[in-house]
Amino acid sequence: MPDDTPEKDDPTSTSSPFYAAKTGVDLPVSSHIIFAASEIEPYSVSLDGGYIAYQFFGPKANANDVWALPMFGDRKPFPVVSTPFDEVDPAISPDGKWLAYLSNESGQYEVYIKTFPSGEGKWQVSTTGSRGLPVWRRDGKELYFLSLGGKLTAVDVQEKGASLELGTPQELFQAPGP
Repeated sequence: MPDDTPEKDDPTSTSSPFYAAKTGVDLPVSSHIIFAASEIEPYSVSLDGGYIAYQFFGPKANANDVWALPMFGDRKPFPVVSTPFDEVDPAISPDGKWLAYLSNESGQYEVYIKTFPSGEGKWQVSTTGSRGLPVWRRDGKELYFLSLGGKLTAVDVQEKGASLELGTPQELFQAPGP
């Protein structure tokens, strides 16, 4: 199929550049999934191996969105965060209930959290911008990211039922590099 067809822009299409190579879920997941195009960038795998979160460049919106691929059932990818803005760097929490990501909806990249896999709710984590991939602490009670100034920053995360209570971002140290 030629590259300019509408189906190429839809990661749920069978003609999409996103292919499942095998069936079944046993890690390493990389032996099961082939990401065959630059429009798709895998970022996070849930600890149980049930989901892969990735960013997909949607040419129609001219922006990245966050999608998830279940590694069970019909394996149909679905959008978790899809807006006219750029959503990048998804990170699934260790318990698989939350998804951290960056979005430029405020005019600069900030870190947000949504429920996963539903994509409901939204909590802003960073307050002065972010330039780096969010990473969860192993127990899911803290989230780390790089501030705009390149400082490793930590935020306490407490689950309160179906909601979150976030602490104040604390800069830990200047990260090495540019």
